[in-house]
Amino acid sequence: MYKREQRILRRSFAVFLVAFLLMPVFSSAFTGLAYVEAAEPEITITSHSYDFSNNTEKSTPVLGEILDQTALETSGIIWYETEGNSVSFDAKLLKFRSGTTLYIPIQEDTTKITYTQTCSGDSSSRFTYVGVKNGAYYVSMTQSPNSVTIDDITDIVKEFNGNQYIAIYSAADVKITNITLTEYNPINLVTVSGKVYNAAENGISKLSFKNLDDENSDIVSAAIDNKGNYSATLKRIAGNTNYAASVSEAGYKIDNTNGDNQFSLIGNGANKEQNFSIITADMAIVSGTLSGVLDSALKDTLKLKLVPSDSTLNTVYLNLTKASDGSYTYSNAVISPDVSYTPILENANDYEITSDITMAAGIYTNIALKATPKALHQVVGSFVTSDGSCANVSKITFTNMQEPDYSYTFDISNSTYSAALRTGEYVTSAEVNGYTAFDHVSIKDTDVINNVYLETSNDTSSVAYQEILKVGKGKDFDTITEALNYINKMTRTDNQRVTINLTDDLYREQIMVNTPNITIMSNNEKAPTVTWYYGIGYSYYSVAPASETNKGYYSKKYAVDQYTKTVVDTHWGTVVEITKNAMGFQSENVTYESSFNRYMTEEELSDGVGSGVESARIDRQAATDADVMSKAGKERSCTMFIAADQCEFHNCSFLSSQDTIYTGNSEESIYFKNCVIEGTTDFICGSGNPVFDNCTLSIYGYSDQAGDGGYITAPKAGGSKGYLFYNCKIARTAYNQILTTTKNIYLGRPWGAGTKVLFYNTEVETADLIDSAGYTAMSSVTPAEAYYSEYNTHLPDGTALDTSGRAAGSIILTQEQAENVCLNDYFGNWQPSYYHTNESK
Repeated sequence: MYKREQRILRRSFAVFLVAFLLMPVFSSAFTGLAYVEAAEPEITITSHSYDFSNNTEKSTPVLGEILDQTALETSGIIWYETEGNSVSFDAKLLKFRSGTTLYIPIQEDTTKITYTQTCSGDSSSRFTYVGVKNGAYYVSMTQSPNSVTIDDITDIVKEFNGNQYIAIYSAADVKITNITLTEYNPINLVTVSGKVYNAAENGISKLSFKNLDDENSDIVSAAIDNKGNYSATLKRIAGNTNYAASVSEAGYKIDNTNGDNQFSLIGNGANKEQNFSIITADMAIVSGTLSGVLDSALKDTLKLKLVPSDSTLNTVYLNLTKASDGSYTYSNAVISPDVSYTPILENANDYEITSDITMAAGIYTNIALKATPKALHQVVGSFVTSDGSCANVSKITFTNMQEPDYSYTFDISNSTYSAALRTGEYVTSAEVNGYTAFDHVSIKDTDVINNVYLETSNDTSSVAYQEILKVGKGKDFDTITEALNYINKMTRTDNQRVTINLTDDLYREQIMVNTPNITIMSNNEKAPTVTWYYGIGYSYYSVAPASETNKGYYSKKYAVDQYTKTVVDTHWGTVVEITKNAMGFQSENVTYESSFNRYMTEEELSDGVGSGVESARIDRQAATDADVMSKAGKERSCTMFIAADQCEFHNCSFLSSQDTIYTGNSEESIYFKNCVIEGTTDFICGSGNPVFDNCTLSIYGYSDQAGDGGYITAPKAGGSKGYLFYNCKIARTAYNQILTTTKNIYLGRPWGAGTKVLFYNTEVETADLIDSAGYTAMSSVTPAEAYYSEYNTHLPDGTALDTSGRAAGSIILTQEQAENVCLNDYFGNWQPSYYHTNESK
């Protein structure tokens, strides 16, 4: 018999037992009736564990379908939703990536759960939310089992294809080895019923219940029939919840002698009888006048209501009569004494009454209410166009998004505007030929500077081929992005290369290269820096939301709008992305830097940097340079994300902390010559067949921990040859404020089984810089499941480094084997421009 059927039978038996015990029991000695108190239903407990530590025979997860080998009787764990990322199996874990949702099946009568999660590693900032996305229930990623209990899941149960589920939401790259869900079935919804004496004769038809244990819970109302009967369904959490009953009508209340207006729901019973009595209460009766509202400000007939601070009381609507002088009168409004009421005007939303009404019991005949215009705040700004042209704007209009009947139009003077708006959220429109405004503005209690973005259709007209474009102040283009957009419109053959020559020292922009045969280079004596500040898990105004085609990347219109923030969750917030269409990309004498773990910038602060789905570790709005270089401040932030084939770099630097460069998704051939790649954790990662020729691998570190090292590589399977480090050097950073790294560094850890890495003729700065094991596990995948090899790892003076303690499975090549290593094997049919056979074998 299945567990579910057993539970249903046990529950049915309990119900039968209750009914039986309520039957009259007749004694043979006398004729009276005797009742036995009913037993409460038993709470049953079931548990199911889902193991992801061995996935070698599991099928690839498919969106909308059950994960392989998680099926129960009628369902299983479903990959239900994604925001662009995926759920996947590694050999020994489930990758539950940021923005994805899983549905875990639960039984029909489950009302309480304990979710337990075990992961392959520890990361206090990587959360799985249970039941509600970004809600109060979550667990962080830990190697030991980590649990959270939800005492009442009534309102968060999901239904899909006739089955019930509890949802879990990933807020990071969570690597799960086991999920255990324990289910309980306490009765959390209790039927409370009884009589309300004296209700019908006093015209009282509604009873309200307030949860005294949860101030945020909703008031529950129950109708009272003409015989005084009522019935309400109330929640009982963890077997004990306290309530207070009340009525809304002024002049009446529940008899609260000896606390008779309060009661407790205790135990596990499904029903409770609770009776109440209505008694008279003191009241205040008010009459008076309302003035100050101009007829021109009305959208419809003026109305006025009094909203009580006590949510169990009724809102009181005043009957307004207009006088000849334009004012209004009202009379005999009944309110509860000693309760604060807020006057709210309707159909005159530009006005307000700023004083609340609180009256003692009694009759008041001359309460004068005065309406005044709501405070206005100055909003000024200019216009920013998508094409950089000047737009002739004649008028600008702001429409209140919560009150769409209220719009305010202002004239334009000298390409700027000045407006006066009350507190609210507004969407903007403009009278201008050829453009559409994209703008929102939030008015709080201060004046606002708000620039308005004007969008026009992209100019797709073709332009003539130009071999060289200069980018810098006073040159062909001010930004690299502008130059790339221009190149996209060029008419050119497949073999016509376009070179972008950088003439300035600094370029702060996120770059997307999506057309082939582009070179970004500089003739400057000191390499210019291309830098950006995004970090995974942090939110910014300028990040395009999911509704945009460039989701997760910089968007000029959202940067100008500065209204909503979006979390960076795409390609580690990379500085430069070389898309798969950009085959043949080259770069020379350029430094690519992620400032995220190096220093704070005014641009990042003005972009509203804030924490997002990953519960960012530090407050970057208040951070110093030292904070962002600390271990707690470290987060993934890429400088170069490569998805194109035949890319090469010469005399370039790549500076970040984690995931500095991403080397491809499959068989991409990439060549780095005389480059510097710096980072702390997995700073060279991805697939492909990259060759690092005579490069420096610089160990970065932290500002607050001198002895905490890292991992140079985190390759994943895909490239048939894998990584080759040829005649490279491994050294500590010379970056200011970074403490000297003394802990041994790992050459790498496998991002999945089957990865391939060869360190050939590597010079190491000091003997203690590299851990004796050389390689370590990642997400339960050991070095033995990868292909790690070395040849002639040595110190600067040529002394061979001791490699006898290398991790199991790694290989030390013999001289004969090393002589067979050839760079051309990694290039295939491609010959990199920066590769010279007389310099490298």
